[in-house]
Amino acid sequence: MGKNVTATFYWLAVTDTGTGSCIWGCRGVSFGDGDLINTAYGTNIDTTDNNASTALQVRVSAASSAITIAGAGASEHVQFKITRNASSDTMTGDARLLDVMITYTRT
Repeated sequence: MGKNVTATFYWLAVTDTGTGSCIWGCRGVSFGDGDLINTAYGTNIDTTDNNASTALQVRVSAASSAITIAGAGASEHVQFKITRNASSDTMTGDARLLDVMITYTRT
């Protein structure tokens, strides 16, 4: 059973004062009783956000597209892997990830 969530990234450019984009990625996996810890994560979903020409200014991305948590089940432990795709984004300096807000809809 797959469950979808979204991720919003809170970050800042450490020294970069350009308007380049930063690409953050998120993927998830769920573990229940007796599951193997080496289970593969779900598909990585990238979210792009632009710097605002100011270093050390908090940036908040839009919510990502739906992230499918691999192996999701009720009342299970979920782990997320967060990455920066610096080889594809256009921000030349270091980025610092401050926080990630995971949102899910319960029906």
